[in-house]
Amino acid sequence: MSKINKFNEFLNNEELIIKQMIEEGERTNLGDLEAIAERKDYKEVVLLGEKVIPYLLERLDITGPIWDRALNELTNEGLNPLEYDTTERVKYWKKWAKNNGY
Repeated sequence: MSKINKFNEFLNNEELIIKQMIEEGERTNLGDLEAIAERKDYKEVVLLGEKVIPYLLERLDITGPIWDRALNELTNEGLNPLEYDTTERVKYWKKWAKNNGY
């Protein structure tokens, strides 16, 4: 049994599927966050609802603000990307996560 299979046996199927969907949503050569948010893969993650919030928060250190808009849609919170830079938005979500039990 490979190391990946051993690791995956600890994840339930739904969790594994969510993580795979998020990774698919991140695979793009687009630099524009608005264009990324319009992609089918991205929208499918958002449609999963609030249960994806912890997974998106986890990805902040890896992807930066890619999921900022999704988190905004799912929580009705967040900073305006036209007024705040990437670092400020990521910092906001980390504080939000701590304050909201994530």
